[in-house]
Amino acid sequence: MDFILEVAKPDYGIILNISENHILQFPDFNVYVNEKLKLPLNSKNIIYNRDDPKLKEIF
Repeated sequence: MDFILEVAKPDYGIILNISENHILQFPDFNVYVNEKLKLPLNSKNIIYNRDDPKLKEIF
């Protein structure tokens, strides 16, 4: 995600959920969540699913 953010400056960051689907690619759940949030948090506007319990805690 860091490389993408160096190249592109998004106007919108969209995040639908935070789940343990891709957790195997990361050392732990917190690292996964932080990586997944990089794009929306570095965008001018954030669109997120308010029905997702984990996103509700963050936003």
